[in-house]
Amino acid sequence: MHGFCTLSSPHLGYATCKNKLVKIGLWFMQTWKTKSIQQLSMGDAQDITDSFMYKISQFRGLKWFKHIVLFSSVQDGYVTFDSARIQIFKNTSTYDQQKQGSAYIEMATNIFDGVEDAQVTRVDVNF
Repeated sequence: MHGFCTLSSPHLGYATCKNKLVKIGLWFMQTWKTKSIQQLSMGDAQDITDSFMYKISQFRGLKWFKHIVLFSSVQDGYVTFDSARIQIFKNTSTYDQQKQGSAYIEMATNIFDGVEDAQVTRVDVNF
C-alpha cells in the first residue's frame, strides 16, 4: 500500500491526557459505558499491558505502507503531542510512573516494528 496519514490521532491513547476538560469529558462518556472511550483511555483493563490499545499496538500493520505521515500539534488540547507522533520524549513528565512509562515506550516501539525511519514523516502544525 502506498500511504498512511493521520491527523492528530491518539495512537497511544488518552491515558496521559493532562487537559482537565478532556478528562472530565472522557469520564462523563465512560459513565455511559462507551467501550471505545474506555479503550482509548486504557480503562478497559487493570494492567495497561492488558488494555486494548496496548494489544493493538502489537499488530504489525504499518510496515505494509511505503509512506507514513503523522500530523500533530503541541497546541492540540485533546491529543497529546507524543501520542499523535507515536514518539516518546525523554524529558516528558507525562510518564512518571515506571510501569506506565515502560508500557508507552513498548507501545510506540511495537507500532513501528518493521518500519524504516525513512518511511515516516512527522509534520508539526502550529495554529
